[in-house]
Amino acid sequence: MTLRILTIDLEGDLDTNNTISLIKVVPKLLDLLDQKKISATFFVVSNLLESHLELIQEIQVRGHEIGSHSNTHSFLNSQNSLIEMQISKKKFEDAGIKVTGFRAPSYITANSHFEDLKNARYKYDSSLAVFWPGRYRNFWLGFRPKPFVQTIQNPDTNAIKIVELPMPTFLWPCINSGLSYLKLFHPLSLLLFRPQYMFYLHPWEFLEYSDLPNTKKSTVGRLLSRNSGEKAWGIFESFLKKAERNGTEWVTCSEYVKRSDLLE
Repeated sequence: MTLRILTIDLEGDLDTNNTISLIKVVPKLLDLLDQKKISATFFVVSNLLESHLELIQEIQVRGHEIGSHSNTHSFLNSQNSLIEMQISKKKFEDAGIKVTGFRAPSYITANSHFEDLKNARYKYDSSLAVFWPGRYRNFWLGFRPKPFVQTIQNPDTNAIKIVELPMPTFLWPCINSGLSYLKLFHPLSLLLFRPQYMFYLHPWEFLEYSDLPNTKKSTVGRLLSRNSGEKAWGIFESFLKKAERNGTEWVTCSEYVKRSDLLE
C-alpha cells in the first residue's frame, strides 16, 4: 500500500465568513470518509470553534486529526504570523483538542515562518506550496516537493525539528493536488492527473452553485465554482476509486510523519 495524506481545510465558504458548507457538507463528507475507511487531517480556522464546536469535536471523535489553519484565516506576515499561530493553538487546547500541525491560509507565510512554528510549539507544518506566479515564492522546492525536516537552532535547548509537508500544488505538466483543480479540468483531470503524496480540498467546493457566496462572480470565483454540487461529489468519489486501485492508504499528517520515519 502507498501512504497518502488527505487534508481538508475548514474555513469560510469561498473566502467569506459564510459557513453553509459546515452544515450542509461536512456531515456528509464525514460519512463518506467512514464508508471508505479514510483518516484525514482537518486544518481548522480556530475562530470557528465559537459557532461550530460540536462539529469540530465530532470530527476528532470520528478518528480524524485536527490541525490549525490559523485563528482568523488572514494572510500571514511579520506582524501577525506568531500571534495567529499562538492564539489558534490556545483556543484548541482550551476546547480540549490537541493540535500539533499548522497550515497557513492560502499557503502564504512570513519570512519568520519556521521560527514562529517553533515558538508556538507546532511539531509539523504544511504551509509551503510549489511556486506559482503571483502567489507562492518557493522556487527552491522544485516541481516535485517531498517532505523534509527543518531544524531550528535554539540557544537555550537542543535544536528543534519541525517536519514540513509541502503541498505539491504544481507538478509538471499537471496541476493535480487539489479538488479545485480536478473540478476545473474535469474530465481530463481524472484521466491525466496521478495521485500525489498529499491531496487537499475545501468543504465549500461541494456546495450547490446557488449556495456559494457572491464571490463566485469574480474570475477566480467562477473558476473555483466550476463543477460544484453533485458533480463535485462524483468527481471526488471517482478520484478516491482511482487512488484505491493504485493501492492507496489515506492517513492523517501525523500518521504519515510517524510511519514515514521522517524524524529518525
